[in-house]
Amino acid sequence: MGGHLVSPFMVFMYSSYLFHSGQIIMTAIFPNEHFSYINYITVYMPNSNSVMKTLEIVVTCLNMIFLGGVMGTGIKSKKNFSIKKVYSRINISRQGLLYVSKILMIIAIPFRLFIDIQSIVAAIFGGYYGAISVKYSGIIDAIASFFYSAVILYYIGQENKKKRTHFLFVIVCYILCVMLTGNRGHQIVCLLMLFVVISLENYRYNIKKIVFNIVLMYLALCFIDVIYTMRELGIGYFLENLIEVLGQSLKTNIFFETIGSFGETIFTPYLVVEGLDNGTIDPKFGECFYKSLVSILPSIGETMRRLNIEANFAKMLNSWSAIGGSIVGEMYYNFRELYWIFSILIGILLSKISFKITNGIRENAYAVLLYSIPIFTNLLWWSRDSIGNAIRKIVWVCVCIWIIEKTMIRNNLYEKLD
Repeated sequence: MGGHLVSPFMVFMYSSYLFHSGQIIMTAIFPNEHFSYINYITVYMPNSNSVMKTLEIVVTCLNMIFLGGVMGTGIKSKKNFSIKKVYSRINISRQGLLYVSKILMIIAIPFRLFIDIQSIVAAIFGGYYGAISVKYSGIIDAIASFFYSAVILYYIGQENKKKRTHFLFVIVCYILCVMLTGNRGHQIVCLLMLFVVISLENYRYNIKKIVFNIVLMYLALCFIDVIYTMRELGIGYFLENLIEVLGQSLKTNIFFETIGSFGETIFTPYLVVEGLDNGTIDPKFGECFYKSLVSILPSIGETMRRLNIEANFAKMLNSWSAIGGSIVGEMYYNFRELYWIFSILIGILLSKISFKITNGIRENAYAVLLYSIPIFTNLLWWSRDSIGNAIRKIVWVCVCIWIIEKTMIRNNLYEKLD
C-alpha cells in the first residue's frame, strides 16, 4: 500500500469487495430493478439467516485483510526508504529482466496457444460452456500461466517506448480475443497488473490523464458487459447478430450491470456457511493451505489427485454447478471462527509483496520485481479462487525464473549497487 490508491494490494482489495459485494449492493439499492445477470441472492440463497451470517463474514474478512495491509506497510512507509538497500546488494539490470521475460515467454507461448486455441474453437461450436469444458492437464495449465507474468515483466524490462507501445497493443488485442470465449478471469488479472505497472510508472496525474482513464474504464466496462452477454447467448449467435447485441448492451446501464455480474462470488461463502452449519462439510483446520503444497507436484496416482481436489475447497462444497472460489469462503472454510485472525495475516503478506512491487518500480529494483510480480499476478485472482490453484503456478514460475537467472552472464546482466 504505502499510501498509494493504485497498488497491487489496493487493486486486490477493490476486486475482492466488488466480487463479494456487487450483487449485495445492487439488490439493496435496486430491489425491484431487473438486470440481465442472474441475482444469486434472490434465486439461489433462500436461507435469510445464512445470508446475514455470510454478509457479516464477508465484511469482517475483507476489512481484516485491509487492516493487515495497513499493518504490513505502515512501518515501512517512512521517507527516503530504499527497497534496493534492504533486499539486495546486487540488482539485476533492465536488460536482464527483459532477457528473463523473453525466455519465460518462449517457454509459455506454445502451451498458452494450445489452451486458448482449443477454448476458442470450443466456444464457437459450444458457447461458453463448451469453452470451460475443454480438458487439459494441470502441468500444461501451469506452464501456460507463465505467459501472464512474462508479459508484465517484458513491459517493465522493455526500455524502447515504441516497442513498448506495439507490444502492449498486440497483447491487449490478443487477450480481448481470448476473452470472447467467455473466459475472463486470468485475462483481467493480467490487464489489471499492466494497469497497475503503468500507473506506478506514471503516477503524476493531470486532467487529461484522468479524463483518458475514465473513457478507457467506460470502454472496458462496455467490453466486459458484451463478454457477459456473449457467455449467455453463445459466441455463434453473438457473431451472427453482432450489431443487435452491441446495441442492446449499450442501452443497458453498463456500470450497474458490471457490478452485478461480477458480484456473484457471494454465493461461495454462502455455501460454506450452509455446509458447516448443517454438517455436510467438515474440513480440518487449515486443510486447504497445507494440502495445497502437494499441488506443486504433478497429480500422478489416485492419492495425489484426491489431495489436489481436497486442497480446492470449492470442489468440496457439493454444489450442483462448477462455482468459483472465494478468499472469504476459503478463510472461513479453513479457520472457522478464527478466520479474522488469519485474514489479518494474509493482508500483511499481500501488502508486503505489493510494497516490493510499488517501490521496486519507483526505484528500478528489477531483482525485486523479477519474483514479486509473478507471485502477486498469481495471487490477485485469489479473491475469487482457491489458494490451491495458485501455489503450483507460483512455485513453478519462480523456479523457472531462478533457473533462467542462473544462466545469465552476471557481468552483463547484473549491476552492482553503490
